[in-house]
Amino acid sequence: MFAQEENTKQKDTLSLFLNYVEKLSNAFDENDQDFFINSFSKKTIDSIIPDNTDQKYVDVYRKAVKTGLKTFVAKLYMDMGNGSYYDFINYSRTEEENSYHAMFRLYNEDTGINYHQYRISLKDSTFIINDIFTLLDGDFLSESLKTTLNNSYKRDSDKDADLYKKFLVLKNMGLDSKAYSVAKKIKDTTFLNKIFLILKAQAASEVSTNEYIKCLKDILKKYPSDPSLTLLSIDYYYLSNDFNNLFRALEHLERYTNDDFIKYMVGNYAYEIEDFHLAQESYEYIVKNYPTFLSAELMLLHTYNKLNSNKEAIKVLDNLLQNGYTKKQLINFVKTDINDFYKTKDFKSWKRHH
Repeated sequence: MFAQEENTKQKDTLSLFLNYVEKLSNAFDENDQDFFINSFSKKTIDSIIPDNTDQKYVDVYRKAVKTGLKTFVAKLYMDMGNGSYYDFINYSRTEEENSYHAMFRLYNEDTGINYHQYRISLKDSTFIINDIFTLLDGDFLSESLKTTLNNSYKRDSDKDADLYKKFLVLKNMGLDSKAYSVAKKIKDTTFLNKIFLILKAQAASEVSTNEYIKCLKDILKKYPSDPSLTLLSIDYYYLSNDFNNLFRALEHLERYTNDDFIKYMVGNYAYEIEDFHLAQESYEYIVKNYPTFLSAELMLLHTYNKLNSNKEAIKVLDNLLQNGYTKKQLINFVKTDINDFYKTKDFKSWKRHH
């Protein structure tokens, strides 16, 4: 009897948790920064403020932390406005901590993939975000803010501290080339932590491929067993043309995140190295399991053409018609992007009879 009641209670709590996650998703869609900040643990916010901080500076730090949290939401909102998808994909429960871990995926065709794992607990019938682990940064949001704020507000005037502040300002302004030039001048090892090295690599990626590879190599050498650096390792293996290790890293990432959408990335890389059978297998999986994600269908169309599977390609065209594309759009797409398929008898027949 007790076990049954406990099971019912857990189901009710799970239902409330999933409702909360839906509200959180809506807050990101609407750039509702207040909902996010009000949900964020006040204890975590205060933990970001350095110990022994003079009381007159506490409010300054607290305001800076909240500004950082608002920036997190604003950036997500901007990313979604630029074509990114931000989706809740799975969750896990930690009984001993009475908390849930909610995983969100941020994906953009141009900028790639990232994951945010929200650590959420229930307190007095209210859900609280205790922290967020960002996979691309390899750290918790609270730690990233703490490192940034501590170095930004450091009152000791020394060369590297001033350079670090300048680097952050330039990086936040999007002036990556100038930011990278400044970052290279910083030698004090107290600043050369994982967060800084990742930010430096991100800036380097906008400067040149060689500089980016060099930064990635330095990070992976310094943190060889850090699972949170899998995303960076994928970039490194890709730019180094090491596709065997790249596919291993993707497999590891899928296990780590429990996200089968990774198969779309497998398909893209397989297509690039002309492993069209692996690309076909990957795209077919995504089309079946993510039917509204039409980019996979378009890539599957390309893949069927490479494999001379014209009849399968025609089925994809029919499906795209049912999912909102017009016949004119598809004809223009095939003519422009898959011209050899455009000239086939199968496509000409499809064009005549639809």
